[in-house]
Amino acid sequence: VVMAVEFVSVFIVSGALGRLLGLASLYSWLLVSTAIRLPALLLLTYVVDVPHWLLFVALHGLGNVLFGTLLQTWINSIPFERARGLSIAMYGTAISVGLALGPVLVNQLDTVGALLMPSLQTIDALADTHLGLHPDELVTGTTRIALMLSAMVSTLAALPLLLGRVFAPRFERPGQGRLLPTLRQAPAAMFALALTGATILGLQGFITLYGMNNGLAFEQAALLLSAFMLGAIALEMPVAWVSDHFDRRYVMMALVLLSLVAAVGLPMAIYDLWLARGLLFVWGGVMGGLYS
Repeated sequence: VVMAVEFVSVFIVSGALGRLLGLASLYSWLLVSTAIRLPALLLLTYVVDVPHWLLFVALHGLGNVLFGTLLQTWINSIPFERARGLSIAMYGTAISVGLALGPVLVNQLDTVGALLMPSLQTIDALADTHLGLHPDELVTGTTRIALMLSAMVSTLAALPLLLGRVFAPRFERPGQGRLLPTLRQAPAAMFALALTGATILGLQGFITLYGMNNGLAFEQAALLLSAFMLGAIALEMPVAWVSDHFDRRYVMMALVLLSLVAAVGLPMAIYDLWLARGLLFVWGGVMGGLYS
C-alpha cells in the first residue's frame, strides 16, 4: 500500500500540469520537483510508523512523477521525424538503466555505507538542532544508508538540467488534455501504456519478494529486477526501430502476446536461476519496446 501511494500523485500531476506550466517554466518545475523529493527521502530515515511513511512516500511520489512527466513533455516537444519510436526508446532506455542499477547499488550498501556515514551523521546533527528529530531505534543502519543513497541519486539526476537549460522548451499557452477523448482517440496506445505500467511497476515492487519466497537468497532475488531492466536496455531500441518501419498496431499485438507467454512461464522458470534471468531479460525487452 505504501508503494502504491507514490503513484496516486500521477493523477494530481496529470490534472494540474497545464496550469503549472502556465505559472512557471518547465525548467523551473523540474528543479522544484527535485526540491520536493530530497526532504521526503531524508525524513523517512527518522520514522517507522505507517502514517508518516504514507505521507513522505506520497510527497516523494509527487516530486518523482512531476520530474518524470516534465521530462516526457520535454522529449515529446522535440519534432522527431521518421525515427520517433527510436528516439522515445532512447528515453525509455535511460529510465531502464537507472532501474537496473538500483538492485546493484543495494548489493553494495556495505561498501557505500562507510562512505556515506559521515554525511549521515551531519544530517542527524542538523535534524536534531533545527527540527528536534532523532532516528527511531527500529530504523536499521542499512535502511538509513539506502535512503541516503536514494537522496544522493535524486540530486545527481537534477545536475544535468543545469547544462541543458537553454534547450528546455517554453509553453506560452499550455494545452489542456481530457482523459476520455484521449482514450477514444488512442485506445491501443493507452492500453499498452497501462499494461507496461502494471508490469514494470509490479515487477519493480514484487519480483524480489517473489524470488525470496521461492527459495532465492536476497542478493539473487534482487538481481532478477536487474535482468528485467537489462532486457529493456538491450532490446527496447531494436523493437522501437521495428515499430518505425512496420505497422505499430501489429508490433504491439506481438509484444503483448510475448508478455503473456513470459508471465505464464515465470512460475516454472523461477526454480532455475539462469532460466528465470533469461526469461525476465526477454520480458523486459518486450515491455520496454511496448512502452516506446
